[in-house]
Amino acid sequence: MNKLYLYTLKTLNMRFTGKLFNFLFLALITTLVIGCQQNKSTHQLDLDFLFKIKLSDPQQDSIAKNVEHLTQRALTSKNTLKDRELIDSVLDQLRWTDAKEFVTLAHIAKKDAIKSKDQNRLASIFNDLAVYYQDKGLYDSVYYYHLQSENIYKKLQDNYAIAENNFYQGILFYELGLQIESEVKIAKALKLLEKKQNNPVYMLALQTMAYHYADQNNLDKAEQYLDRAFQVYQRIKDNPKLIAQNRKYLFLGNLYANYSMISYFREDYNKAEIFAQKGIEEIQKNFNPFIFSFVNMDYQLALYKQGKNPNIIEGLMISYKIHDKLDYDFYKADLSIAIAQIYQEKNQSENAIKWAKKSYDIAKKANLNLQQKQAIEFLLLQDSSSKNYHLIEELIELNKVLHQREKQTQEKFTKIEYETLYIVNENKSLRFKITVIITVSIVVFLSLIFLFFYTRTKAKNIALKNLAIKKSIDEKILNLLFLNNKLQQSSINSERNRIANDLHDGVINSIFTLRFNLQQLQSDNQQLQDSLVGELQRLEAKIREISHELANSSAFNKNSFEELITQLVKQQKNPYNTKFTLTIESDVCMESLSVEEKINLYYILNEILDNVNKHSQAINCLVNLYTIDNQLILTVTDDGIGMDKEQSREQTLKHIKDRANIIQAKLNIESNNPVGTKITLEI
Repeated sequence: MNKLYLYTLKTLNMRFTGKLFNFLFLALITTLVIGCQQNKSTHQLDLDFLFKIKLSDPQQDSIAKNVEHLTQRALTSKNTLKDRELIDSVLDQLRWTDAKEFVTLAHIAKKDAIKSKDQNRLASIFNDLAVYYQDKGLYDSVYYYHLQSENIYKKLQDNYAIAENNFYQGILFYELGLQIESEVKIAKALKLLEKKQNNPVYMLALQTMAYHYADQNNLDKAEQYLDRAFQVYQRIKDNPKLIAQNRKYLFLGNLYANYSMISYFREDYNKAEIFAQKGIEEIQKNFNPFIFSFVNMDYQLALYKQGKNPNIIEGLMISYKIHDKLDYDFYKADLSIAIAQIYQEKNQSENAIKWAKKSYDIAKKANLNLQQKQAIEFLLLQDSSSKNYHLIEELIELNKVLHQREKQTQEKFTKIEYETLYIVNENKSLRFKITVIITVSIVVFLSLIFLFFYTRTKAKNIALKNLAIKKSIDEKILNLLFLNNKLQQSSINSERNRIANDLHDGVINSIFTLRFNLQQLQSDNQQLQDSLVGELQRLEAKIREISHELANSSAFNKNSFEELITQLVKQQKNPYNTKFTLTIESDVCMESLSVEEKINLYYILNEILDNVNKHSQAINCLVNLYTIDNQLILTVTDDGIGMDKEQSREQTLKHIKDRANIIQAKLNIESNNPVGTKITLEI
């Protein structure tokens, strides 16, 4: 019987430190105020999620009622993106209830998060959905939303959030009895946090791993993990950003309870008692009945094994009453079988069977197959007579159900993970295709832009090259015009010098000789002679003056460009015998113009005069050059028949406008048929 007791007691304690005790472990987290972020992480630990203790119906109704007005505001919001804080706050409360509004709000929030590309918010919504469905016992949905959150955190490369998410999954697997899967997830969480050990998630994951080793009866390894968890606690206990100072006692009490468990399994009951007593002392500093119920159980059993606790039943009933008040059937069923074991050891078979049946009834009603199976095994060991044959059949059936359920759970979770990964891979493939399409489109677009600018640049270069050639040709033409004018001037000057020399050397000398000889003549009419001599002197002086003027004429001191303009105007002739008149004011300085301005001004004037000759039928054409405020003004005015607007805009003056634009000159045309035309050019 003692052997059976130890087996059952160990199984019970394993469950408390595993499937049950993890609730104690998680409950403690709600007492921690944690600010655990990575350097690049904006993720905040969900304290309430870690404290996922089932609430009673009255508690759920109370929460829903407290936020009822906020729920209605959130549901009727016209701008859900603007009211996101309100919606998220309501979701945070309603996830612990059965309120149908939660699903509606979660759908709205999810839609907004996707629309605004807020990945952190979307992951938080998935976590809320996991809490909501876990309270309903829909573990496949819980796992699905955990995977959705994990995929988002992987995309964000937020290792801390991934570690926390893996920790949640590990606890879920542990609760469902999937030990291997749970251990894998917890190991992943520990690995991700290896470089950031001073945080609560790492500490909790170490304790969970200790439960796994305790389940495998590897107590040394389990104690090593508890030691590591205790070391982390020592490093962060005084950091208010990691653990609230008024809550750290609960976590320390939990650690002592775990050490008590390890000592109990090693049959070191005195040490187990000491650790349990320390745990109770710490919990009393910030009392929590739920956590106390488990530490009290360890303490009562440790005393009992040392023969110090004759009132073991009363001691365990303290924990039982706490769970009964909290309406936790899971824990009530396990405690009932533990009490039955104690009565059995005390040889009180009637009470033992009574409590075993109570455990059986609680487990069957709550559909707790594992506890139901344990209760049946206990009852059959007490009495295996034929009257309990139906229990044997039920036990066989329960074994089949448990095996089938475990298999179905594994298959379902595997399918969920496969489908989730398939969707992720499909999304990756789709994103890759979209990326390729976008990349190709961008390359094509950039190529077209490059081709456009290349063609445009090439055209500009050609235009610039042509402009440079034109400029060079214009300069050559101007130089030729200057050279021609210079040659003409040179010829004219040479001819004038020749005439001047001929006058000076020939005519003047002849007149001088004639005057001299006339003076030598003897004449009776001296007065006439003097008159002729005087006239010859005046004629000599006049010819000498003309000779000097021809040799040094001031009429040719003006610059050559002005002469080009003058010659251009003078040489104009047309069938209408138009009289062309040029007026150049004295303050006009042609030398201030650039070569380009001179060339274009010359051709503009030439084009205007050409148009006058061809189209104006004018009697008079006046060309004026003058300056106003350092601007050279050219006006050409005729009294001809004028031109219509269409003609002036598109045909006749196109070249004039082009050349005016080249030298950035302002061109103005005034023409009203048949009043005449006035063209003004300002440089």
